[in-house]
Order: sequence, then C-alpha cells, then structure tokens
Amino acid sequence: MTPILGLIASSMKGVPGIPIIGTVTVTNSTTLSVPFTAGAGSLATSFTATSSPSIALSVSGTSSPLTVTGTFNASTAYTIQIVAVNARGSSAASSASNSITPNPAYALSQTFNTSGTYTVPAGKTKLAAFVVSAGGGGGGGSQARAQAPGPGGGGGGGGKIVAFKDYTVTPAATYTITVGTKGIGAVSGGNPGSNGNAGNASSFSNLVTANGGGGGNAGNATNEIAGNAGAGGNYSANITIDSTNNVTTTGGDGARGSTSNNVNGSAGSAGTGNLLLSMNLTGLGSVSSGLNNSGGGGGGGGAMLDSNFQNRTGGSGGSASGNSGAGGAGGNTDTGGVTNVGSNGASANTSGGAGGGSGGGARNNNGGTSANGGTGGDGFAGQVVIYAQ
Repeated sequence: MTPILGLIASSMKGVPGIPIIGTVTVTNSTTLSVPFTAGAGSLATSFTATSSPSIALSVSGTSSPLTVTGTFNASTAYTIQIVAVNARGSSAASSASNSITPNPAYALSQTFNTSGTYTVPAGKTKLAAFVVSAGGGGGGGSQARAQAPGPGGGGGGGGKIVAFKDYTVTPAATYTITVGTKGIGAVSGGNPGSNGNAGNASSFSNLVTANGGGGGNAGNATNEIAGNAGAGGNYSANITIDSTNNVTTTGGDGARGSTSNNVNGSAGSAGTGNLLLSMNLTGLGSVSSGLNNSGGGGGGGGAMLDSNFQNRTGGSGGSASGNSGAGGAGGNTDTGGVTNVGSNGASANTSGGAGGGSGGGARNNNGGTSANGGTGGDGFAGQVVIYAQ
C-alpha cells in the first residue's frame, strides 16, 4: 500500500490533468460563471480561461466555478476553454464549453398606437421603452363684444415622453399598455370661448405613467383676457429612470393671442418645447423617440373697426413647434360691415403633439355683429415603443 505522503508527492510530479468544463452561464453582460471539474493527475494551483472568439479575459478563483469577466461584443456567441496550471506547467485545454451570448443586442419589439397587452417574447430578458402621452387640444378664441374684439385661445400643452431601459423581465410575462387618446380642441362658440380638452395619459403597466398635456384655455372678451396655454404633461415611475440615457421631458406650453381696441389684433406667440428624447441601447446604438413633443401655438386675437371706419386685421396665429398645430389668425374687419370669425387652430400631426389655439372673432362697429372665435386644433394621441433584449 502506497503511503499518503507518497500519493501527494506523486500528484505533484507532472503537469495537471485536463479540466472537464461544465455548462457556462451568464451572470451579467460582462461576467460568466464557468463550472469545471479538475482533471486526473497532478494538482493544479490555478486555472486560466480563454475564449473563442478571442478577447482579453479576467479570471478570479482557483476552484469551481470560475468568475470570468470580459468586454464581450454585442450579439456575439462565445465558447470558453480552461487550462490547469501548476509549477510544472500547463495542461492541455479543456473541450469547448456550450456557446453563449453574454451581451445580446436590443431589437425593436412592438409599437403601440392604441392600448393593448404586451407579452415578452421567448428568450428576451430585458426591455427598454419610450412612453409618450397625448397632447392637449387648443383653446377657443372668444366672440367679440361691443367694446372689444375677441382674444385668441391658448395652445394646448404637449404630451410627456418618458424612457426606461434594461428593465429585467421574464419571457412570456404580460404587461398592460395604455396609449392616451388625443385632447380635442375647443369648439367655436361665444364669449368666452371654450377650453380645449387635456390629452390622456399613456402608461407601461404600473411601471411608468406619462400624463397628457393640458388643454388650452379660452379667450374672454368681457375681461379682455387672452386664453392661457395648457401645461405640458408630467410623469411618475415605479422603476429607476437612468439619469444619463433616460432624460424625462415636459412638453411645452402653447401661447395665446391678445387684442386691443381700435388697433390690429396682436399675434399669438409660438409654441415652445421642441423635444426629442434618445437613449443608447446595446447593439442598436442611439435610438430616438422620433417625436417633438411641443405645445401648440396660440391663436391670434381678432380686430375691430375703429370710428374712422378703417379696416383692422386680425393678429396672426402663433407658429407651431415640432409636431404641434399652429394657432389660428384672428378675424379681420372691413368697411362693408362684415365681421369675420377667427381662424381655427391647426391640429398636431404626430404622437404627443398639441393643437393650436384658435383666433378671436372680429368686431365691426359699422353695423356689423360680433363674430365668433374659431375652433381649437386637436392634439395627437400618444404612443408606446418597446425594444427587447
């Protein structure tokens, strides 16, 4: 019978035996867990991992499993081999491990223009998304009164864009997606005009909610007050929002028109907040919401005919910003006793945009009547865009 000391001495005579590699698993996008069984023969004092394709690897630990760290290329499949080392030299490499992709690429998964249910596809474990709420409708311009022309209505507030990424999920898990419906612009009417309707919220389950932009307020000729702009949307989140790649933004307010007696109507101001949100996703690089989520331009105020029967023009509508609607111009007067209604505000044309406020009606003192303000433009519905990894 060989003495114990003899066995130990025998185990140190040569290079270590070839390790037997187990199933490699991903710890995160830069780290692998590599199990193995030491080969027969001389004892190893350390183990070295190599990859195919070859990249620099850092290995910690002298027993199974090894923690192997590297800068793995996106969407590249790797295999790992292990070499055992002692003072006598190195073993031959183990057989190659299973193929594994530590750093898979993101891909566009689904776009929601209406509400629905999202199911995580097989093999996907992380999500990123843009959640965009609806823009508000523009306010109505006021009907003129005996002493003053009608002020314009305020533009609607832009919807909110919120983004998140690298949210861990389980394949086949389902999430309720709510896409906010548009805010309807104010209908043409009397004095004061009507307020525009707010846009509705969009949400990704209970994780993120983006509230819609506010509706523009109506002009009021009695108090000679132009309509205030609707406020941009805001948000709440039950997950961490990355401060570097997931900046949250508020849609800009629309502007408003104004008027003064016996002069041309004042122009509505431009909408504000021309916004575009982007984030970096593995394998795709920078992706964008593609939405300029800004408030609508306010409506220009109407004019009145003065005592000298001079024509007065309505103020121009405020210009649109991004995907918003421009404000409508105020109504004009003329010597023929015609009083013109304020023009309608334009509607937004892509997700999250707000409608323009409408122009105020004109007042003609040469036998004319008080004209109505126009109709506010509609906002645009929201959208939810999902990427999966």
